[in-house]
Amino acid sequence: MSLSSLTIVIPTMNRPKSILRAMHYWSDYDAIVHIFDGSQEPIELSLISSMSSNINYHHMPFDLMERLNKSIEFVNTKYSMMIPDDEFFIPSGLESCIEELNDNKEIVSCFGLAISFQLKGNEVLSNIVYHNLKSSSLPQNSPSDRSIAHMSNYCPSTIYSVMRTDIWKKSMRSLSYKNFEVFVASVGELQFEITTSYLGKIKVINELIWLRSYENDAIRLQESEATETIQEFWNKESNKLIKDEIINTIVESIASEEDNVSLIASDIYYAFDAYLNVYEHTPSYSYIKISQKSLISKSYKFLKAILPKSIISLLLKLLKLLKIIDVNSLKTISKQVTILHKDGIKIDFSEIKKIEKILLNNNSK
Repeated sequence: MSLSSLTIVIPTMNRPKSILRAMHYWSDYDAIVHIFDGSQEPIELSLISSMSSNINYHHMPFDLMERLNKSIEFVNTKYSMMIPDDEFFIPSGLESCIEELNDNKEIVSCFGLAISFQLKGNEVLSNIVYHNLKSSSLPQNSPSDRSIAHMSNYCPSTIYSVMRTDIWKKSMRSLSYKNFEVFVASVGELQFEITTSYLGKIKVINELIWLRSYENDAIRLQESEATETIQEFWNKESNKLIKDEIINTIVESIASEEDNVSLIASDIYYAFDAYLNVYEHTPSYSYIKISQKSLISKSYKFLKAILPKSIISLLLKLLKLLKIIDVNSLKTISKQVTILHKDGIKIDFSEIKKIEKILLNNNSK
């Protein structure tokens, strides 16, 4: 297996255990890895010196967007990707993506399917996440059609994908040119995804690639007290100048000298509108699900304290039958990937075993 044509960029901050785990993991492969650490204190040199020569550590104690923008200068391989510091990506799956990109010059990004993982005692538990990744391929010829289709059925299918480096740099520049997340939460991801989908076709393969961590809270230090959700922000007249600047940043990342800049800007507005129109029909449902889970959790803890175990067991069975809760949504990771394999999804079982062992060993320490 060779990943020598791939550069992996990993931003991190105040997570020494996670990033050391990632560095040890990628030391076993030949992808070029660049770590951009925004922590005030760097990781001890003695810990880094034990890593393989493909691991490059950069201590940059400043804003996430600045670090990501700086990362563009360090990438010179044929393919590139960014990954979180606490998650795993299956090397054989990344190799499959590279093969797809080599074979099909029309696609600019390739990705696969995802599961979550979390530790409970001496087990690694898992669930299927991002179900609509399966339907996230974008074969449309028109840039506008692709970006609107992507945002109408939104799933983060490119931000952690394997990409052609020239496209990755443009998308990363779109995300990191300025920190708009002090105004709009998570807008950087949308900037990246819209840019990528506008610049070329996207393919999602039927293979497990992404192991999404539920170990840590998301780091949102690039936001501020004034940060709003995009739904709150987008249609306020007082935010028009910032909104136009966000659009212009994307357009400048996409456009060449011969392009119609005003047409691209119009297309990008439509892509954001497509995303917001979908969201307008779903927030109440999402809120109800979250509220329902919270209420059930609190009620369960109270009842558990005052009722016999036999009654609690009957209640759980009844709730499951009524589909109010799903007590079996989490499975051991080995069972989860076996079920996926039976459904026709390609699984690298040996790599899953390796990752499971890493997680359990780290947990025991």
